[in-house]
Amino acid sequence: MKIIKSGSVRLIAVLALINCLCIALTGFFAAEMITKKQTAEDHNNLKELIDRNEPRTKLIFSFYNTKVFSSEKEFFKESAEFLGADEDVLSFSVFTKTADENYYKVIKASSMTGDRKLPFAEGMQIMESSETNYLKKGLYETAIDDKIYSEDGTRFFNIYIPAKFGKKECVIQLSVSAEEYAANSANIEKETASLKKTLMVFIIMLCIIFTFLTFVQLEQMRAFYKRMSGVAHSAAQGSDLVMNPSADSDISELALSFNSLVGEIKEKEKIIEELSSKDFLSDIFKFGVNLLKENRFDDASNIFSSLIMLKPDGFGSYFNLGVIFAKKKKYSESLEMFKKALEINPEHDMTKSYISKTERLKQSEKS
Repeated sequence: MKIIKSGSVRLIAVLALINCLCIALTGFFAAEMITKKQTAEDHNNLKELIDRNEPRTKLIFSFYNTKVFSSEKEFFKESAEFLGADEDVLSFSVFTKTADENYYKVIKASSMTGDRKLPFAEGMQIMESSETNYLKKGLYETAIDDKIYSEDGTRFFNIYIPAKFGKKECVIQLSVSAEEYAANSANIEKETASLKKTLMVFIIMLCIIFTFLTFVQLEQMRAFYKRMSGVAHSAAQGSDLVMNPSADSDISELALSFNSLVGEIKEKEKIIEELSSKDFLSDIFKFGVNLLKENRFDDASNIFSSLIMLKPDGFGSYFNLGVIFAKKKKYSESLEMFKKALEINPEHDMTKSYISKTERLKQSEKS
């Protein structure tokens, strides 16, 4: 009896450990997915920055390639006036080729903000990295460096424009503010950190639930073996045993095959796990709905995003995220969530109606 009891306890403990490991692995992979999502959003943020600056690049290129500058002095003066009118341009530097094609000379370096420290001094010769070659490219065509730089707390990126005065060819390097990109990146990082925090709390709660269920099963097992020990002791003393038929059947079944008992334990644990998980997810969803009703959009968004990771076919989570994004006037994200919800439940008329309303709101915002 002691051997059977010890084996059963070890089995339950092992199953509990496996459950916790599975939850931990799920949390790890979910965190990886969140990190990849952040990387993709950062990439899109940078792409939007570059796209927004394409018209500026074309305008500046047109200025330098439709105007004839008779002298270097006139070139520098009109450049300062023209570029100074653009509040996002922080500084500009003018480079010309030297006898060595790998080196470029700085013939002008000017700050548009007045207090900005310039990386180059006039007369300096610099060698550009062969990995970028933006100065070389800039002699013949416009080029945008998609790397974000930081200097004294200011974020910026560089645009390269070909130009000439007289017969001298040069390339202009414009340092353009990227503060909007920095603000968007900070928001993305903040939302990611909040989502990871919510996920961690979610994982800890699941571990606590499974630990509690394991403790309950151990207590039930202890009570069962205590009753069985009492029956065995009474039988050894020759006492008459008063049992109902089902109890006799349980004892006979246990004596015939311990393997069948182990199988029953596994099956019951699986059922308990599925039911407790289902009820728990339902409670979390209701909690998210309450947060949404209280206009706590960020907290509610984190709840529904976590539920989608655990239940990718959850119609309600996608639908509620669509509502949250719409209330935050993020109509593109809202439409994406509503459309995913409609894919799961194509017959849901309210989702179709919300998609139409959101498209109208998005269109009116553009106009």
